Amino acid sequence: MKRGVFILIMVLLIPMLTGCGNGVYAEEVSYADDYDEYVYEYKHDYEYDVHDDGDYGDYDAEIEIEAQILELAEFASYYFGRLQAIWDADDGAMWGVRLDLPVIIFCNEYQIAAATHPDVEGNFTRYYFGDIAVYAGVQRIFASSPARRNWNGVMGVFAERQAMQAFHFFGIKLNDSSGDAALSTIIHYAMHAIQPDLIGVSGAYMQGRADDESFVLEFNALLQALNASGEERFNAAHRALSYRNARRLALPNADADASIPGSIAGENLMAMSEGTTVYTELMMIASRDDVIAFVQRWPQLFDTQDHNGVLFGYIGGALYGILLDELGVDWRPLAGPHLDLGVLLQDALGITYFLDVVLP
Repeated sequence: MKRGVFILIMVLLIPMLTGCGNGVYAEEVSYADDYDEYVYEYKHDYEYDVHDDGDYGDYDAEIEIEAQILELAEFASYYFGRLQAIWDADDGAMWGVRLDLPVIIFCNEYQIAAATHPDVEGNFTRYYFGDIAVYAGVQRIFASSPARRNWNGVMGVFAERQAMQAFHFFGIKLNDSSGDAALSTIIHYAMHAIQPDLIGVSGAYMQGRADDESFVLEFNALLQALNASGEERFNAAHRALSYRNARRLALPNADADASIPGSIAGENLMAMSEGTTVYTELMMIASRDDVIAFVQRWPQLFDTQDHNGVLFGYIGGALYGILLDELGVDWRPLAGPHLDLGVLLQDALGITYFLDVVLP
């Protein structure tokens, strides 16, 4: 009998002591696991009738969403932490501005998102993973992945969680097992987001050049120049520029503007739009020695992809930038929609004529 009375009293007191009777639940929770320690705060408002019929379906669904939000926030914190370290290490040195734009990782399945910055409506909860703050909550994102688009009035980078696991550059640009593929893709799109204001470029596409083997010859010669020094470097760069010149002399619309396929302006714009982004992600993620070692794999791309012109715009433009760095040319302040990296290399090496080369 006494035991029954005690249980009855506790049943009546617990809702009063915990605040559940008014339908508001708030707590601050600390978690620790084998990998990290973090603290997060959240408020959960849930109205219910103490005399309900035992149907907790909506409540269970809400708990499930909160668990998914927390999991997404923890997933995002890894990338946000690494990005912050990269932004801080560069501190605007590469391009004169910091690239730490808002980054939003979203999940289409649960219609939730995690961001480096608060949402404008103020609905996101702030979670801490170590000293990394992540803002996360329910938010349906209508965007391709990856993408650059407006977030709270500024350009941000958007990435869908599941798609991030497949981010790569034609399969072998970076070592996917290291997690750098997704990281480099985010940096790539951060660069795209600032390009219009930074260098006056807002995208490029080079059509009708898929089978042009001269791009392969030019790239291989550039790679040889990067791996050499002295006279050997000069000779390899001379060959690369000679292939470039021969190809451009044969272009059907050489003097047309960048929007016309088969134009010199189109090649230059592609190198500025995509070449500078590949250059940026590589130089920000890896050391110089790692970058030099890594680009040795790039010739494989021409064996596996059937779009030589577009591919060269990405990796050829980046390779020109790396080689100009090796020669001590401060080319980045000159970047713009009409800059010809080949002319800069020619001037740096003092090349005054082109070799008589034969194109495929």
